[in-house]
Amino acid sequence: MASTTPTGLMAFWADINPDYERRFLEWHNCEHMPERVSVPGFCEGRRYHGIGDAPGYLMMYFTETADVLESAPYVARLNDPTPWTQESLTHFRNASRNVYDLVALAGNGGLVAAPYIVSVRFDIAAASPEAQLQKIERHLLPAWAALDGVGATRLYRINAAISGIETAERSIYGGGPGAQACLLLVECALSSTPTTPDWRTVWDDVTQGAQTVAHAVEEHFWIDYALAAPQF
Repeated sequence: MASTTPTGLMAFWADINPDYERRFLEWHNCEHMPERVSVPGFCEGRRYHGIGDAPGYLMMYFTETADVLESAPYVARLNDPTPWTQESLTHFRNASRNVYDLVALAGNGGLVAAPYIVSVRFDIAAASPEAQLQKIERHLLPAWAALDGVGATRLYRINAAISGIETAERSIYGGGPGAQACLLLVECALSSTPTTPDWRTVWDDVTQGAQTVAHAVEEHFWIDYALAAPQF
């Protein structure tokens, strides 16, 4: 695993056909995630289970940089899926897969992933997007990170070029890049944290007064599985 903070992220939201879910988990645990984190430049894989109206699963891979997600070893695997992968991907529904670059990080993620994570996909609504991203970076991230029970708080921006790469795997599950250009990931110790007045006040103070964000989709997940890259 890299000694510096990973700045690349692949995030994949999807539902799985209910009658295939057990088989999906077996594939993802035993073949797919170990295969992925063995690719040079991969740091950690995580799988989260959706809460409420969120997609069934959020699957993520942290990489040293986003460039890892267009590297020859990784793209070769995307274009030569195993038989089990080919079978499993036919059971994905409502798939959305994006590659991101890290913009900012606040808080402390600790030694292990927190039990819960909040995913907020959004666009910048204002005429000066860089200034608005800086506002989120300087005010929203540290304010959320300061709340009780909140750990690492990350802001990402989509890497459209890498997200748009067509591969054999994508031709099977049929999903493309999501619509929103930015992503917030917030790790929480409690599922109730993002429902508190303090959480909502921070969000409203930073985003609504200046109409900073648009098309925001907030979804909550609990961690299901995590696997770090092998250490040699």
